[in-house]
Amino acid sequence: MEARTSPSWLTVVHRVVVFGLMCGLALSVPLWVGKRFFPKVPLLVELALPGSLEWVLFALLWIALFCCSLWPYSRKFLFSVPVVLAVFFLTDQNRLNASLYFYFALFLLFGAASLLEKTEEQERRIRNTLRICIIGLYFWSGAHKISIAFVSSTIPWLLQPLLTEEIVNDFLALGLCVPFIEAMIALFLWTHRFRKVGVVLAVGMHVFILLSLGPLGHNYNEMIWPWNIVMCLLVLLLFWKSEDSDGMRAVFQNGIRRIHTVAILFFLILPSFHLVGLWDTYPSFSLYTPNPFGTLRMSKDVRSEFPDSLSSLIEEEPSFSTISLLHWSEHELGTPIYPEKRMYIGVFRKLCQRWPRAKMLDLVLIDRPKRWTGKREREVFSCIDVLSSFFPVQTEKKIGL
Repeated sequence: MEARTSPSWLTVVHRVVVFGLMCGLALSVPLWVGKRFFPKVPLLVELALPGSLEWVLFALLWIALFCCSLWPYSRKFLFSVPVVLAVFFLTDQNRLNASLYFYFALFLLFGAASLLEKTEEQERRIRNTLRICIIGLYFWSGAHKISIAFVSSTIPWLLQPLLTEEIVNDFLALGLCVPFIEAMIALFLWTHRFRKVGVVLAVGMHVFILLSLGPLGHNYNEMIWPWNIVMCLLVLLLFWKSEDSDGMRAVFQNGIRRIHTVAILFFLILPSFHLVGLWDTYPSFSLYTPNPFGTLRMSKDVRSEFPDSLSSLIEEEPSFSTISLLHWSEHELGTPIYPEKRMYIGVFRKLCQRWPRAKMLDLVLIDRPKRWTGKREREVFSCIDVLSSFFPVQTEKKIGL
């Protein structure tokens, strides 16, 4: 098989993305294959794959990634990666992590780019389409953080491993600036004049995230560790090392034909629909923002079914036990639960089907906080609620942060 003649920067970009996805998969193997206690919730219909077939698909995914690292412009391998990922996404929503959504989009873009001749003009178009993806991610990641809850709860949590409690309290006022700084990174990268300032800010932000969430910090969500390294390398390759002088208008208008329009749609336009609840959290790049939080409340007969490996996550009460679905997912699968209300209800429905004779099994769901007030709604679901065609929601009360 012959490798296509292509610009060296694009070869490096391909291999960086391949490396990042490989590392993410290696850190979350239980999410993809093997026996697991955490339920799978299909995306659209009741799709389920036999365990042996999941192993075959997982092996094929690794083979395709290995081949992509050797032959970066082979369209059959480039397109096979998002095809296999799509099958995994359809059979379990929890696999649609923000980083995996990003990798999925980039491999589709790489596949489309492999169909083009590598002229100087086409090289410029490929770079600009990749830039739109990066710019959209940073802009909406910052814009979605503009909320009372992010400043009052997420900022202190992120700073916790790095600073003392007294200093963290002093930094809360500066937390108001964080969403705007991240959105400004996108605008700086979009311009030619301030592009390198944007690169410095972006790399600094990712270093901070790695220190806060990595093994020296919260040791949380291992799958996104390599993604942050990948993002640092991508901004350096696409914005710092670039010798072109394309500004905002050129980056917006001059991309891969048709594919550029799709990138603008999915990275710049559709994420705005999350502001009114019409587009999911991860595809909108709403990252490190307060999300719904669900707790399973169960009787002792259900508690006895849980493996010892989850015992540290279970809180014992006199008449029942509780476990956070968020922490359960992160502990067992290496990634937090997909942060949508329907996912929590879907997981709970599967558990109700698993234990139909449970003496007590409830889901206590605290919804996403209101952007400007920080108030959350607390809802309680029983198995009767979620197993019926139309289930009522028992809203007990509104609570603050």
